[in-house]
Amino acid sequence: MSPFSDSLNMLLDFGFQSDEQLNCWFSAADCAVINYESIFSSGVACLARSWGLPILLPEGLTTIDLDEPHPLVLRYRAVEDGFAEALARALSSAPDFDAAESWRVSTAWDKVAEETERVYRRVRTSSHSPNAASKA
Repeated sequence: MSPFSDSLNMLLDFGFQSDEQLNCWFSAADCAVINYESIFSSGVACLARSWGLPILLPEGLTTIDLDEPHPLVLRYRAVEDGFAEALARALSSAPDFDAAESWRVSTAWDKVAEETERVYRRVRTSSHSPNAASKA
C-alpha cells in the first residue's frame, strides 16, 4: 500500500482484499473510484453501492445493477475530462445508508430469483416460445 498523495489523504492498494479488509476499506471510504476500461458487472461497484458510497465510473463503462441514474453513481469522460468535477461531487456527497438498504433489499438473491422465475414463466407461456409455437 502506498500513499497516493499525503495532502489528499488517499491510499492506493492494488493487492487482493479479503472480505474483512473490504469491510474495513468501505467503512472508512469517502467514495469508490472504479476505473475499469471494460466490464459488464462489477462486484466492487455493487459492494460500494450496497454501502451507500458515492461511486465514480467512466462514462463508457457499461455496468448493470447500480440502479442508474442515481445521485451517488457519478460518471466522468476521462481522467483529463470530467474526473475532477465528478470527484468533487462525490466527496461533497454523504453516504446514503437508507438508499443503500433499499438497494440491498431490491437486489437480494430471493428477489433476483423471483424476477428470473417470473420472466422465465412469461417466456415459456408466450407465443414467442418455440415450445408454445409447436403446440399451436
